Amino acid sequence: MSGSLSIDTGSGAVAVTGMDGDLTVDTGSGSISVSDVVAGEVDLDTGSGRVVGRGIEARSLGVDTGSGSVDLERIRSADVTVDTGSGSVELELLTDIESLDRHGFGLGHRLGSVEPRCVTRDRHRQRRNRCRLSGRVAVGPA
Repeated sequence: MSGSLSIDTGSGAVAVTGMDGDLTVDTGSGSISVSDVVAGEVDLDTGSGRVVGRGIEARSLGVDTGSGSVDLERIRSADVTVDTGSGSVELELLTDIESLDRHGFGLGHRLGSVEPRCVTRDRHRQRRNRCRLSGRVAVGPA
């Protein structure tokens, strides 16, 4: 699917796959699952529920959950913000954190811990940055 998509639900799970365009999902209570999205902006917000993202390429990615874990894999973006009131965060960036630092970007955190681990994937021969985090996390302009 291409074009912009905005989904707003009071309660219920939302799943989006194979999207080319800006995406906004807001649910009061329910999980959000997003995969294979190419966009300028992706904004995922749930009051209570898990957020899972796989294969997202975006200029900016924002995730906010009041209560629930966040699991993001294969993320390519120089501007990522993840905010959890309660819940763990797993973030795998395809964007190299060292190259972000050279361009005035950085990985910051507040109210939690950041323990980045870098993993090399032989199949793609691409360095990936995998982080376990909690609290508010931002990757973007310093």
